[in-house]
Amino acid sequence: MESFFETPLPEVPTARTLLPMSPVWEMKQKIKTMCELPSFAHYKAVQTSKCGLGKTQGTKGQFRGMSLDSFWEAAFYIWCVDIRGGSCARNFKESFKYINTLGEDANFYPDFKTTEFGFAEVKGRYRDDDILKKEATQGVVTFFGPEEMKKIIKEVNKFNPKWREEYSQIATTQKYGKKGW
Repeated sequence: MESFFETPLPEVPTARTLLPMSPVWEMKQKIKTMCELPSFAHYKAVQTSKCGLGKTQGTKGQFRGMSLDSFWEAAFYIWCVDIRGGSCARNFKESFKYINTLGEDANFYPDFKTTEFGFAEVKGRYRDDDILKKEATQGVVTFFGPEEMKKIIKEVNKFNPKWREEYSQIATTQKYGKKGW
């Protein structure tokens, strides 16, 4: 017995076949066309986050002449410079190699270079690639995750309750995986 998809379409309609342009014939044409689409095997997988597809990450903005990705990065800067008396600069130049979740070579640029911690990365949540970055740079980059950052923000709020007013937002939200601002 022939399957639905192997049934030949009539070239010339007869009384026993479906008439062209009938809803059933059109549906059969659409299904046949869909089944002839190329395989998806050669496409690359798109990285998604297990922390919630469609959620947003930090609010991008300007703080003391720097472009930052979140309020948390601003709080980290205040904590390093104003509270601890060290230096902290945004890092755009130095990167570290790691193998990403797709098994490809990738470059990781930590958020800051500091006198006290060397390279520092501020994380609101850890995604799969972030864990690989952390493993690849163990002992070289200090990661400040949600638990550490909550303590830092609490300290920054005590030190300067109005610190958020210094931060001027550029974008209110950024979807995961999007580039630029």
